[in-house]
Amino acid sequence: MLLLGFVLLLRTKKLAQFNTPATFAKVGFSLLLMPLFVSMFAALYFGVTRDNTVITNDWQQEISINQQLDVLLQQEKDNPKEIWVSKDTEIEDESTLIAASAAVIDSDVEALEEKEETVEEVDEDSMTDEELIIYKAQQRFERKQSRAQDEAKETAAFTQTSYIEATKYRAKSAVEALGNTPTFAFFVCLPLFMVGYWLVASGRMKNPQQHQSFFGVMCWGGLSIGLLLSIAGTFISLHPVTKSAIEVRAGGQTIFYYGQFVLCAGYIGLFVKLASKAWFIKGFSWLAPLGKMALTNYIGHSIILTTIFYGYAGGMFGQIARGQQMLIVVAVIFAQVVFCTLWLKFFRFGPLEWLWRSITYLKWQPLRLEKKLDTSIAS
Repeated sequence: MLLLGFVLLLRTKKLAQFNTPATFAKVGFSLLLMPLFVSMFAALYFGVTRDNTVITNDWQQEISINQQLDVLLQQEKDNPKEIWVSKDTEIEDESTLIAASAAVIDSDVEALEEKEETVEEVDEDSMTDEELIIYKAQQRFERKQSRAQDEAKETAAFTQTSYIEATKYRAKSAVEALGNTPTFAFFVCLPLFMVGYWLVASGRMKNPQQHQSFFGVMCWGGLSIGLLLSIAGTFISLHPVTKSAIEVRAGGQTIFYYGQFVLCAGYIGLFVKLASKAWFIKGFSWLAPLGKMALTNYIGHSIILTTIFYGYAGGMFGQIARGQQMLIVVAVIFAQVVFCTLWLKFFRFGPLEWLWRSITYLKWQPLRLEKKLDTSIAS
C-alpha cells in the first residue's frame, strides 16, 4: 500500500516530472541507508561525549552487573519456580489444566508489572555503586523472567486442543507486533519494493541480456561482499565481549543487517545469470507449477504446518528440532510440487488463484482446461 501510494503521488501533475525509475531507485536506496546514517551519527555522539575513563568504568560496571545476573540465574536454576501445573495432577478437564497454568503465568506477569511501576520511582543517583549493580541485575533478571513467561504462554496456547484459544493468542500477538510495523514497513519493505520497481521499470529485469555487466556486478560483488559482511557481523555479535559492551554488539548487528541486503542483491544477480542458461531452466522447470499456484501454496503451508504442530491436531509444537523441521519443509515442498503438477494438468489456475481472479474481474473465470481436439485429417 505504501508503494502504491508513492506511485499515485508521483502521477500527480506537480510531481509528474519525478515519475521515473531513477527516482524510485534514489528514494529506495536512501531509505535503506538512513538507519546506517543514524547509527553513524549515534556512534560519533557516543565517541565525542565519552572519554576512555568513562567507557572503561561503564564496561567494568557491565561486567559486574552480568556477574550478579549470572548469580540470580543460577539461583533460579537451583530453585526453579513451578509455573506449570503438573500434568500428573488429577484434573479431568484439560481446559481446567490449561486455565490453571495460564492463571499462574498471568499472576507472575502482573507481579512483574507492579515491580516495574515501583522501579520507575527509584533514584539511581542516590545509590552506591554496589546497590546500583544489584538493582540493574535484578531488573534484567525480571525481564528474562518475563520473556520466559511469554514463551510459556505461547507453549500453553499452541499445545492445547482448542483451535479458538490458539487463534486468540495469535491475534493478540499480531496486535502487539503492530507497534514495530510502521518502522519496518517504512525502512525495509517500502525501499525494497522501490528498488524492485526500479529494476523492472528500468528494463533490467525485462531484458537481462542487455544488462549482463550490471547483473555480473550484482552477482559477484553482492555474494562476496555480502558474505564477508554477514560473517564479520556474526562473529562480532557473538564475541564474548559483547555481553558487556553493548556498543560492540550494536555495531556487529548493523554490519550483519546490511550484509543481508548486499547478499540478497548477490542472489538476484546469480539467479538472473543462471536463468539465461538452458541447463538451469531444464533442471529446475519442475518447480514452475509451484510459482503458478503461489497463493494456494502459501495458504497451504499454514494449513499443513499448523496441522502438524498445533495441539488441536498433530501437537508437535516445541518437540521437533531445527534439523528435523528442515526435513519437514523439504517434504512439504515436494508434496506440493506433485499436487500442483497434477492439478494444472486439468485446471487453468490453482483454486485460490481462480477465486482471486474471479473476485478481481467480478465474474466467475473458467477453471477447467479445455481438451484440445485433434483436427488433423488422416490421409
